[in-house]
Formats: sequence, C-alpha cells, structure tokens
Amino acid sequence: MTISIKELREICQGNNGENSEVKTVIWRYPSIYFTKVLLRLGFSANQVSVLGTVIVIIGFLCLLLNNIIGIIISIFFVVVGTILDNSDGEIARFRKTASPIGLQVELISHEIQFSVFFPLIGWIVYQTTGEIVFLILGFISGLTKSMFERNMISVNRALRNSSNDPNLKISKTIKRSNRNLTYYLLILYSNIFIAPYCYFLYYIAFILSLTEFFVILYALGLSSIYIASIIFGFRWLTKGFN
Repeated sequence: MTISIKELREICQGNNGENSEVKTVIWRYPSIYFTKVLLRLGFSANQVSVLGTVIVIIGFLCLLLNNIIGIIISIFFVVVGTILDNSDGEIARFRKTASPIGLQVELISHEIQFSVFFPLIGWIVYQTTGEIVFLILGFISGLTKSMFERNMISVNRALRNSSNDPNLKISKTIKRSNRNLTYYLLILYSNIFIAPYCYFLYYIAFILSLTEFFVILYALGLSSIYIASIIFGFRWLTKGFN
C-alpha cells in the first residue's frame, strides 16, 4: 500500500485524528499504524473486532497469575486489543464498509469482554480473600453490564433509524447534549464504567491493594446504572439530542 500515514489518517480518522481529547489521541495516534498493516494483510473490520476481543480476553486470563508479572502482561494485551478496537472502525471507513452490523459486532465484542472480565476479577478476589461475596459481586457486575450493553445495541439501532445516520451511536450524542447534570453523569460513566478504562482502574487497584474495593464499587455502580436505565429508560442518554 503506497498511501502515506498522513493520508490514511485523514481518510480513516478525519477530524478525530485532530481531536484534542487526551483519551482520543492516546489510541488514535498508534491505531493508524496498525490499520495500515491490517489493510495490507487483507483484514476486514469485523475480523479485526474479533481479533481485538480475543487478544483482550487473553490479557484478562493473564490476571489469574495474580501478581505484578500477570498485570504487566495483561496491560500489554489489553493495550493492543484496545488499539485494534480503534483500527476496526478505521478499516471500515477506508473500505467504506461501515454498517449497522459492524456497529453491533463492536458492541457485542464489548459485551463479551465485560462478561469475562468482571466475573474473573470476582473469582480472583474470592481466591485471595476466601469471601464468596466477591465472587457473587463479580458475576453481578458482569451480568448487569452485559445486559446494559445489550440494551444499548437496541437504543443505538433506534437512534440510527430515526436519524438515517448508519454510524450514529449514543456515545456520539453526548457531545451534542446540553451541559447539564445528565451530560456530566455521562462523562463520568464514559471514563469509569466502559472499556478499557475500567480495566486500567483494576490494574491501579491491584497495585494499591484495593481489589476488594474495586469489586464492590463496580457491582454497586453497574447495578445502579442498569436499574436506572430500566426505571427511566434510555431517554436520559439522548437528552438534548437533535
């Protein structure tokens, strides 16, 4: 492929390539290099989504070592998987293959990750403390987050149908929302309770010996978010969206 990185970045990232948000720059900068290699190898966007999910889950399994070596190896795999999570969208834009099915594959891949991550952490803390409550809390976190993500798939589909934008998702409505309490709650949610940031918070909790607190925090937080979505529906997620 003779196209330069600069040209590829303009095609695949557009304004996102110049986005000033730190968390965007962190992943978008290296992802374009992965994208170039994956395009050359003939990968499709959906294949990259699956590959990224498998790599992240391998990273989770490394946590079973329950030591700093396992944490370091896990970080490596999760970082690579997260970069691929950006590359899949870039490949779809380059090949003009973006579709509602592709967005569903991405959301389902996240659902699978959460379904593995939180129960696994609960198991690790249970093995360390002998307290079965942490195992239960881990499964509660995984279950409620998975159900929430599944509901998000339906809401995203509804948003796309109502706007005729095949690439629209709830996360894109946040920036269009009024700067009210809902907006700031969504910002808090998007920086703590979604991938990959919840994974990195676990690494910090492990280093600080706060893994029990981590399990409790996410079980309560994710359960509250899911219950709120059931009681109030998802309109609070799209408030201010035009």
